[in-house]
Amino acid sequence: MAKRLSLDDFTLSAAGFKAYNEGGSNRADIRRMKKFINEAVKIELTEKQRRYLTEYYVEGKKMREIAEDYGVCESNISKTIKRAVSKLKARAVYLDMN
Repeated sequence: MAKRLSLDDFTLSAAGFKAYNEGGSNRADIRRMKKFINEAVKIELTEKQRRYLTEYYVEGKKMREIAEDYGVCESNISKTIKRAVSKLKARAVYLDMN
């Protein structure tokens, strides 16, 4: 079974966080990344994408559970989440981490 990506892992990898492994204190950078992701989620994603992404990454629900809650097929949930993550990754390239 694949390891589920945590929200912190997602936050760090979504923007290609360059300085993460360079040592030193990076709390301010992580805080800035989280703020960026939060804003991007509000601006870039549809209501459905926000809802599914939140339930999957934050609440830890399985895609099957989300699908049952909304009466849609699991593949619909998967595709919607993948599109949401792609949107966030595309937006993250504009984040200046220097």
